[in-house]
Amino acid sequence: MNNHNAGDGNEGSCNAGNNNPGNFNAGNGNAGRNNAGDFNKGNLNAGGNNAGRNNAGNKNVGNFNAGYNNKGDYNSGCSNAGHANSGDGNAGSSNAGHLNAGIGNAGSDNAGDNNRGNYNEGSNNAGSNNSGSFNSGEGNEGDSNAGNSNRGNYNSGNSNAGSDNAGSSNAGNHNAGSNNFGSNNRGNSNAGSDNAGSSNAGSFNAGNFNFGNSNRGDSNNGNYNSGSRNAGWCNAGGFNSGNSNRGYSNDGNYNSGSFNSGYSNAGSFNAGSFNVGYFCTENSKIKIFDIETEITLDQWRGSEAYEILSRMLTVTSSWIGSREMTDEEQVLHPEHATAGGYLKILDTKSLYAKLWESLTENEKKIIKNIPNFDAKKFKQITGITITA
Repeated sequence: MNNHNAGDGNEGSCNAGNNNPGNFNAGNGNAGRNNAGDFNKGNLNAGGNNAGRNNAGNKNVGNFNAGYNNKGDYNSGCSNAGHANSGDGNAGSSNAGHLNAGIGNAGSDNAGDNNRGNYNEGSNNAGSNNSGSFNSGEGNEGDSNAGNSNRGNYNSGNSNAGSDNAGSSNAGNHNAGSNNFGSNNRGNSNAGSDNAGSSNAGSFNAGNFNFGNSNRGDSNNGNYNSGSRNAGWCNAGGFNSGNSNRGYSNDGNYNSGSFNSGYSNAGSFNAGSFNVGYFCTENSKIKIFDIETEITLDQWRGSEAYEILSRMLTVTSSWIGSREMTDEEQVLHPEHATAGGYLKILDTKSLYAKLWESLTENEKKIIKNIPNFDAKKFKQITGITITA
């Protein structure tokens, strides 16, 4: 009995082909049914030798494959263990590229997912050979790098261990320059941070080759130097081992001249201090009220009168409430409406007057006993009238 078979040697029914154990096969040697191809164990295959069903290709274990030798389903490519791959040899799914273990890769040989590049362990990389993710560059261990070979993240430069670097080969972060161990450097090869210059061991340097901090000059061992080659601090000049010198090659401090081993010299080549001249070994005496005295500047600064007058430096402003302000002050300081007033910066004679009002009678006597005291000159300078 042929069971409605048009072909020969069929065990099943309604076969147009031959030697089919199954039914409704147009092809030959099918164990399944409704196969147009040959030697299919599954059903509804247009291709041949498929264990799965609905395959247009051949030798598929999975289903609905247009390609060949697929274990997964819905592959237009070949030899895929995953699903819905247009590429070949993918263990993952939805890959347009080849040999991907991950998912959704346009590139090839990716262990991660959604890579346009190749050989990525991470995901979402446009570049190749990245173990990190979201890199447009190549060979990055970190993430979101436009540059290459970065261990850090968000680098547009290359070979950075830190992050957010526009430069290259930085161990720190946020560097526009290169080869920096610190961070936020615009210059190069800095061990410190926030340098605009290069090759600084310190931080906040605008100059180069500084071991200290906040130097505008070059090759300083100290800090806050606008000059160069200083071992001290706060020098405007150069080659100083002392501090706060405007001149050059001073061992002492506060010299506007040069080559001084003393302090606060306006002249040069002095071993003493407070000298206006040259080659002086003693401390200069000072004038008071335009008359020479036997007092040195150090002695004057240690006097009671100097201490009293120095208090003026501690009170340089005064709070004026809105009700006490003049019409002109209110126009100049509209912020008083919300602040309730403004901080008035006192001029020099106002400061003298405010100080004088605060002194005891004994303190006023000390001022009047300053050597060479001249009431007329005192009023000219301070605005204060001294009566006998």
